[in-house]
Amino acid sequence: ILVLEKLITTYPKKQYWMHLAGMYSEKGNDDSSLSAYYAAYSQGMFVKESEVVMLSQRLLNAEVPIEAASILEKGFKDGIIVENEKNLKLLATSYTMAQEMGKAIDAWRDATKFSEEGELHYRLAQALANEDRHNEATKAYKAALDAEGKLKDLGDVNFWYGISLMQLERWDQATNAFKASAKADKRKEKQTRNYIRYIKGEKRRQKALAEMLEE
Repeated sequence: ILVLEKLITTYPKKQYWMHLAGMYSEKGNDDSSLSAYYAAYSQGMFVKESEVVMLSQRLLNAEVPIEAASILEKGFKDGIIVENEKNLKLLATSYTMAQEMGKAIDAWRDATKFSEEGELHYRLAQALANEDRHNEATKAYKAALDAEGKLKDLGDVNFWYGISLMQLERWDQATNAFKASAKADKRKEKQTRNYIRYIKGEKRRQKALAEMLEE
């Protein structure tokens, strides 16, 4: 490591930066390893997709998501990174962790164009719901439930689908979603039962209000 640190000062070649980063990693010094990789990238030494994606993943793991997203965006723009499901999922995850929800939504939506995987539509739905875009979110939740490929947690998907439907006052559909959630995950029975009870009460209240206005 000492020799490599001297070499990069006098001869800042890519191979020396990469070896140094690897040596730091071997010693468990992840911060220095990431810094070395980033220094190589900053000097324009990363010209391969695998290198740029690797750096972005490391930045994401180090909880620097906005920089990870920035590097990926530049990689797409420069034609180094191919727009595919894997890379767009990484971009969407980076923006989600950075709380850049507008950009995250765009990236999740782009990722769904490359795959009909239910989990992608679910992540898109969650991002939309977080922005109170429940009309769009319900469509994404529905797409997740209809998509090919098993969802990791069918109970969760139906539960949050019900929440978005409830926000739109689509009471009957929300009730069905909560029932499906409880059926898929017994642990959600009490929670969904409370929501269904609330929906029944809200429907009665709205009906009474409508009848009073008609008088």
